Amino acid sequence: MKYRKKPVVIQAVQLTAATIKQAYEFMHGPQEIGRGMDLEKWDEYCDIVAAKGMNVTTLEDGPDGRAKHVATLGDWIIKGVHGEFYPCKPDIFAATYDAVHQYKQETRQEAHRREAWRVVPVINSGKSG
Repeated sequence: MKYRKKPVVIQAVQLTAATIKQAYEFMHGPQEIGRGMDLEKWDEYCDIVAAKGMNVTTLEDGPDGRAKHVATLGDWIIKGVHGEFYPCKPDIFAATYDAVHQYKQETRQEAHRREAWRVVPVINSGKSG
């Protein structure tokens, strides 16, 4: 059987050397470098991530965390519909997802008003009048 992916909106961050902190906070919440985390240790962590990737805890890791998923630079880290995280290679991400542009969703009243004011073309019946 074939299946089509449902159109759901996800959040994602692409892991690059410049977004390591953003990706980390995306998964673990805000971090105060220099207060909660030693600045020197953070620099070491960034070097490790750049060389070996960032561990991403997924639903498949289980309670003991044995199945490690690693996002390397260039990969996307996706937050799924249940708040779970998982890495995705850039080519698969590009083939699967499109950017969602913020827009104001139209209410039923607004749609009704728009339809009421819609210009309907008048066909000339040939009679003058």
